[in-house]
Amino acid sequence: MKKLSRLGGISLGLSVILMSCSAPAGTDLPVIDVISAFKNEKQLKMSEIIDHIEYIKLETTPDCLIGNGQVLKVGNSIYVKNFNPAKILVFDNQGKFQRQISRQGKGPGEYVNFAYFDVSPDNRYVAVGGFDNTINLYSTEGQFITSEQTNVQFFSGFLFLNRNYLITYEAMLDIPMKGYPILLARNSNDFKADTLLRMDWETQQSDMVLPMKYSPCYLFNGRINFMEPANDTLYQFGNDHKISPRLIINCGDRAVTREKTFITSDTYPIPVYPICETSDYLFMNAGMGENFGVLAYNKKTGETFRLPQTNNTYGPENDLEGIDFSFNRLKTGNQTWTSLLQVSELKSFFNSEKPDHLNLKTQENFNELKKLTGQSDVNDNPIVRILYLK
Repeated sequence: MKKLSRLGGISLGLSVILMSCSAPAGTDLPVIDVISAFKNEKQLKMSEIIDHIEYIKLETTPDCLIGNGQVLKVGNSIYVKNFNPAKILVFDNQGKFQRQISRQGKGPGEYVNFAYFDVSPDNRYVAVGGFDNTINLYSTEGQFITSEQTNVQFFSGFLFLNRNYLITYEAMLDIPMKGYPILLARNSNDFKADTLLRMDWETQQSDMVLPMKYSPCYLFNGRINFMEPANDTLYQFGNDHKISPRLIINCGDRAVTREKTFITSDTYPIPVYPICETSDYLFMNAGMGENFGVLAYNKKTGETFRLPQTNNTYGPENDLEGIDFSFNRLKTGNQTWTSLLQVSELKSFFNSEKPDHLNLKTQENFNELKKLTGQSDVNDNPIVRILYLK
């Protein structure tokens, strides 16, 4: 571990590699028992975690056609990442198209392709990165600011901590090396990187099969939350520039065998990856293969349980609007979860028999979405769904 330079020179006294899957002796941290959680299956309703829903119908013009992608609402702006072709489109709060952030190309400030994007909380900067080992920084008005070459194509975390720092978790290794930087802070002024955390690969088992690129990194409550590979501790990093443990994920000393819970090796820890949270719940992907599932940890009661799989999706039972909900392609933030709803899929849903069998808390969201769908053509841009967390 090195000392931070531009971040105030604070030494991060953190042991980077913790191979044990049990809680450290004498810890006061909450402990999640993964094995017991998988045996405790129960449903969670959307109304328990979501305060209200907002829909925004995006304008459809030849300049802003959208296929599949991700969406993020910051202030009064809506940012959409289109997957193919890769581009960032900006809409206002009413869904009217405003501008595109740069474009595909090999010229200055252009991107060949990118996998990740984020917008600073003050709605000042847009960062895109991935695929071509480059991170580009733009103003939200579309002006190119600067770029930086990286050693990786894929990030486990790509998030603005605040207006000053973009945090990246560069967790993919092609060749093991000692002291590889994995958690970095890039200054928005010059985009130079400070290493917050290093991985000493030589302390790992040489035949370890858990790839580093799956280590999660997400933003909640103004803090970056992350787990290291083969670790059992969820850490957080905030504006105070300190890394501290939050909780222990107890998955047993070794992964269990096919005959019990998980299909995996009997010599490696169970893969568990926290993905997002609300004020009351932490959600985690756990297991692999046919025994993969989503776990929900109740931070108030300490109970952890597995969410049932419904129609090939994992997520809370949607008693607010009725359509299938999962965490796939969901852009999560401190106060909102955002996603794109395809008009063709919505029309298919409302034309099916399923709406007649829904157990909705109210009809309000259902009726509003049905009305917007009826006003839309299958060739129209998607409808933005914004879930406001409790």
